[in-house]
Amino acid sequence: MLPRLQIRVNLNTDGNDKNPDPSIGGLITTALTSNPAWDCRAISSYAVKDVTTNKQVKIQKVYLSGDTADTTQQCKPAPPGTMFTSYPAVLLVLHDHQVAKNDELTVSLANLPARVAVSSSAQVSPSDKAIASLWTSTALTITPQAAPSETLTTGAKRDTGQLAIAFTDPEIAPDFHVAALSASTTDLFSTDERDAKSAFAATLGLTRGLPGGLYLPGSIKQTVQGNQVATSLSLATAASVGSLAPAPWTNWALYNKVLQSPSPIEWTVSAAYTHRIRQVVSKGGSLLTDDDFSLNPSATLTPIYVLPKVCSAYQKWLTPKKSPSAGGGDAAATGGASQTSSSSKQYCLGLQTDIGLWYLPMDKTKGGLQKAEGYGDISFLVPLTDIPFAASTITNLITGSTTSAQLHIKYADDVNAANNYVRTKQWTFAFEVIK
Repeated sequence: MLPRLQIRVNLNTDGNDKNPDPSIGGLITTALTSNPAWDCRAISSYAVKDVTTNKQVKIQKVYLSGDTADTTQQCKPAPPGTMFTSYPAVLLVLHDHQVAKNDELTVSLANLPARVAVSSSAQVSPSDKAIASLWTSTALTITPQAAPSETLTTGAKRDTGQLAIAFTDPEIAPDFHVAALSASTTDLFSTDERDAKSAFAATLGLTRGLPGGLYLPGSIKQTVQGNQVATSLSLATAASVGSLAPAPWTNWALYNKVLQSPSPIEWTVSAAYTHRIRQVVSKGGSLLTDDDFSLNPSATLTPIYVLPKVCSAYQKWLTPKKSPSAGGGDAAATGGASQTSSSSKQYCLGLQTDIGLWYLPMDKTKGGLQKAEGYGDISFLVPLTDIPFAASTITNLITGSTTSAQLHIKYADDVNAANNYVRTKQWTFAFEVIK
């Protein structure tokens, strides 16, 4: 369930599309017909060296292209009299945490037969644009914020200051390959300890894909949670499974002339056992069971683009104005605008939403029914790029450009599981600069 760094080795050419070297295919044929023959599936047949540190990088596995099960596919030499054969590409899967983002790697063929006098090599860097976005690392976010008229557990309201802290490390034990061992914490500290949103939650978890051929991540997590002064404190053990809703089920509603969602709905179902050590009851609430069970289905959908034809029309109108040759021919300008509008949602109004339910069958409402608490949020993402008002000046001061700014308006009707499911409602307005 974590990204892995792998290098694709082309055994037919040197990978240079402009000036390919067909002699590599002949070199591989010679190596495969030697005695002993060179083995394209062996880890020892390849060498990866970090030029930056002058150290060898360990290869974890070798796959042939399309051979994810690593079973029977082989490199077979060309039959006698054949001028050329197509060899499968080779995927070299590297051991975790050996390579930094800006390292330069040299990939070479190794242990070639003596009759093969040339060892072919090529350079690659993890900082290349094609793969730089795949790098993951520990993330820490600290957000100070003001909360006017915040709801307290006493039922009163007052202005508070809050500090939100989020930390996550998706893999704290890289040598443990059975599952990804992660650590995270999500906290909100307030200037008033009675703030209904105050909470801390520290979690250790194991996550892995359940079957090999489907996106079906499963996890087991242990969480210590409570409010900021631990007058509410509990231990929760949860098991969850999730996946993506098949696109044919949702395309009719989420991909049409009004809405377009390029990503499917991601759903998760979690079942948890909670042992409550201490409880604080909010006004109008009641004590929950000390040893409790909960079921938590949830779904996330992001992003959703609204009225795509409107933003496409805006792009067509805007592109000639931005083009340096705006005074040129109409046909060229129109062609360029059409190409941009068909592939970009840069100027579209965006939405994203999360919905969920906490079902607590062992707890009762005042009417004697089983307790269930629904929650959700919806965000409106308004692009500010190239809109002629002060936002452009602000983003230019912060980033040196005006290209990645949006207004984020969010409404949340939420429950705080760390603080006995106390309910809060909140509007958030944020000016976001994405660099």
